[in-house]
Amino acid sequence: MRQGQEALISVLRPGLRQLQLALEAPMWRIEASNPAAGSTLPCTLRLTLPLTYPSSLPHASGLGSSGFDVEVTAPGALGREAMKAVSRAAYCRLSELISSGSCQLIRSLAEWVQSTELHDLAASFYQPPRGAPPKGLVRAFVRFHRVQSLMKRSYMRLWAEDLGVAALLATGQPGMLLAIGPEAPLKAFLDRAMKCCHWGPTPCRIVSSSSVMAEEVERPLAGLPLTQPGLQEVADAFPRAVRQGEAYNGRDCIDFHILAQELQHVGHIEAANDLRILAKSAFAHQDGRVEESQDGSGWVGYAQAEVKLAPGGQAAELKLASIPAQVTYTLLAKDHWCDNLGGAHRLGEDFNGYSLVGCQTQCSKDRLCAYISFNQNDGWCSKYATCGVPTTMPNEFPQDPRGWLTFARDSVEAVPQFYGDCSQHDFQVFKNRSSAWYEQRVASLRLFHDMTLLVNNFHTIYSNCPPAALLAVLLKLESMYFENEEKWNTLLEIYVNTHHKASAEGELLPQHYQDGWPLREGIGRALQLRKLGTKQRSVELVVCYCSEKLSWLRAFHQLPWRDEDRSKAVRENVALRFYHKCGGLGQAARQLEAQTLQDQWAPSFREVSVRYVDDVLRADDDSAYLAFIVDRYDTLPDYTVFLHADAPEHVPSLELLTDSVFAAIRGFLPENIGFVHFAHNYVLHDLGCRDNPDCEGHQLDPEFGALWKKVFGSSIAPSLAAGDVNAYCCVQFMVHRDRIRLRACNPSPRVKPMSFYQHGWEYFGLTAESYHRLFPVGRVVRKLDVLGRTPGQLAMYIWHVMFGEALRLPRRQRDVRLPLFMKIQNVEAWHFSNMFICDHI
Repeated sequence: MRQGQEALISVLRPGLRQLQLALEAPMWRIEASNPAAGSTLPCTLRLTLPLTYPSSLPHASGLGSSGFDVEVTAPGALGREAMKAVSRAAYCRLSELISSGSCQLIRSLAEWVQSTELHDLAASFYQPPRGAPPKGLVRAFVRFHRVQSLMKRSYMRLWAEDLGVAALLATGQPGMLLAIGPEAPLKAFLDRAMKCCHWGPTPCRIVSSSSVMAEEVERPLAGLPLTQPGLQEVADAFPRAVRQGEAYNGRDCIDFHILAQELQHVGHIEAANDLRILAKSAFAHQDGRVEESQDGSGWVGYAQAEVKLAPGGQAAELKLASIPAQVTYTLLAKDHWCDNLGGAHRLGEDFNGYSLVGCQTQCSKDRLCAYISFNQNDGWCSKYATCGVPTTMPNEFPQDPRGWLTFARDSVEAVPQFYGDCSQHDFQVFKNRSSAWYEQRVASLRLFHDMTLLVNNFHTIYSNCPPAALLAVLLKLESMYFENEEKWNTLLEIYVNTHHKASAEGELLPQHYQDGWPLREGIGRALQLRKLGTKQRSVELVVCYCSEKLSWLRAFHQLPWRDEDRSKAVRENVALRFYHKCGGLGQAARQLEAQTLQDQWAPSFREVSVRYVDDVLRADDDSAYLAFIVDRYDTLPDYTVFLHADAPEHVPSLELLTDSVFAAIRGFLPENIGFVHFAHNYVLHDLGCRDNPDCEGHQLDPEFGALWKKVFGSSIAPSLAAGDVNAYCCVQFMVHRDRIRLRACNPSPRVKPMSFYQHGWEYFGLTAESYHRLFPVGRVVRKLDVLGRTPGQLAMYIWHVMFGEALRLPRRQRDVRLPLFMKIQNVEAWHFSNMFICDHI
């Protein structure tokens, strides 16, 4: 830590909620291979602390709802997904420290960050599937806005070597990465290169991919670029293609037409042909300047869907055989062998005629091989993933134990998940978690992770345990039940055909159903949900706006990292309503601002409107949302989505928001879903209040109670300190029309149905009353309350009650009403106490 332990101690005090530490993480790997790339990585550790810290610590059972949260960032160096992964690991480390009873949580966590190579930690999340059969080679081109950082280039070089991928990198602007390798390692390499490093100001993306045929690997001579694992740069391999200092900003750029000629010259003909086409599109530039879209989103090519990675081709391998690392073995037993019938797990077929060195070499080539049993008399060699206790019991026929040697490999990768038949532990856990979902709607991160892993390795999993592969597809079907017909029908066809094949060939047996594999429940649930989409619904986005950047609204049409283009459905069914809160402009300026917003967004939505809402005192989203309801009470859409103009800062993922809206307009939301909160911070005001009269809940109760009574016209109010009300903060939510109109039932026919909302609007925005009630006596408005928008901060926890939800709003992952896709896209701190995360990082 830059300021040292004394500085840390000096700032820790009871009631401190936020702590930010400037740290430096090591970069040992690139420092060792390329010292010029740097030795440390400046990063930031952000902590949210419980109110009671450091005077009292959470129980040793872990984080749970302790009030801790942690984030590790390194802007400009770590990519967004990498920072998420590293933050998850940091959260788990904090959980371990709490469970171990450590009294120096912050210091220990900071030391952990300062001893962890963050890029490599993030890279560990992107690994080829273990145990999958080898596939053919794939070629891919990636486009970057620019590549300059020596640190990022060094990591890409190391990752290419680690994964056995051959790569060629063109630095400059635009930048290019051409990579060739087996399908799974290549995907892992591209994930690392594109996600673990930060690329800006616009994202990188795959712009071309093709399968590699057998004849392609026979042309290039060994030692040339793209013939062996590792990364070479164009400046070193093909300097003729570099135009030094000729970019508009003085940087180098690449003549991609010349680079295509160079690739052709050394034998990479197919790659050269691909690059000739790309040189006119993805890599087209004039002195480093590229064609940009008129909407300001960057390179014009971002309007197109990202190219998918092609399947492996006929070529099994390039001249990519990396020099194997020296693998050593320890003698485990003499005159004993690993017993197939006693717990050993044999790999492949046995073979004979080998020397001991040859047998060990065969094991070294198989990353799953952990043990060998070798017969010195006839050269018989058996490989094993697990051995059990070496024995002399015959496996299949009587044999002489003399001359047998059993060795343990000193370094071997762990046996992967889902290795073996359906009785294997991981398969049974997956079955039980799936049953819990279908029977009780209990979801977990482990279930989502395993579903994805099994679907991505479908053929391998099917060969080991057919019902597990089928069940994973059913969960995937349920997670996308609202998608378009082509996507749904494709996956359903895979399930139906595979199910018929498994049944006909005796791979799927009645015993599997008797053993509890919930295949009938899964297909029934998926088909039942699919029936919902019989009528399209109207949706309106209400955005509380004050000149923020709104480029994220394009995500409702298409997310840059996903294939689905939902533009047609959004243009036909979704209206955009700006409730503008930046008052004080003249009428002419307001009209100009409104017209600008309408012109900008009218092509993207069914209808766009701008409405200015002026407050007596600051009321932000309270007056904006209530003004919309009062304006539109009699003409409400089916669903209204209330959002801040910086909504991505408050939701766990844009997918949660965009998928929910898409499901809503297609009529796929179940009828019992009338309210969905999208925010990611779930607040427990009663935390630490049982034995602490000065906790935040007790401090807020008088003001919260006064607000509650005034808004709801009640003589009593719930207590935050007692845990009567729990909800998400930062109000981003979707409400069905019927839920808004629940407040229409007024006993007095003389009062308009909207009177509840009209009263609320007047309380928060049209008068200063909400501020007056914060002061014990008189009509006083404190500057602190205005700057902190205190009434709005308190009101965040009553919106769900307005629309008919229970006082204690269920967290999304525990709400049995919500569909699977909302839970998969949901990310909250609660998840990170889940055993999957902490057990596997």
